[in-house]
Amino acid sequence: MANGDKGGQIRFLEMIGNGMEEVNRHSEALMFFERAIRIAEAEKDSGLPFMGYEGKAQALVALGRPDEAKRVLQDALAKARSQQKRGHEAQLLIVLGKLAEQKGNNQEAIADLEGAGQFAARVQFYRMEADAMFELAKLYRDSGDLATAVALEWSDTGLRRDRCSIGRSVYGKAAASDPSVGEQVDAPT
Repeated sequence: MANGDKGGQIRFLEMIGNGMEEVNRHSEALMFFERAIRIAEAEKDSGLPFMGYEGKAQALVALGRPDEAKRVLQDALAKARSQQKRGHEAQLLIVLGKLAEQKGNNQEAIADLEGAGQFAARVQFYRMEADAMFELAKLYRDSGDLATAVALEWSDTGLRRDRCSIGRSVYGKAAASDPSVGEQVDAPT
């Protein structure tokens, strides 16, 4: 990268960081992500190093530093909003929801995932809306609220098109444990 290709440097550092993260070398991954972020912040036209922020947060969680990971994601979210990077904004809201769930803060996770779904729908990013609603349905399912989980699975969020096999398994589990769920939700077969 001697030619000064800052974008290439950022991208390769992020990819190396992802590789380190994949083999559970979290400390090394963190160094690569931080370097990518530093280069991007120094070069105003380089854009948002989304993979660097997401990877850094993932490494921090793996290193037992979830509060710091949340700050990293919130910082990235603020930058995504200021740069009007709507796709990154929606994805960061989903990642924040997942992080809140991992920390055991279900109310925060629900708020983040609902916000992500609503935002994604508003900007017509239907796949991200479906991902947010899928994660939200899993959260409700895991907390025992099967009726809400099934309602989300079969709502008009796009889950029916994108995740039918998952929806059928949640629906089947709900109906098996509570026969009244089948009466509450009209799920296709």
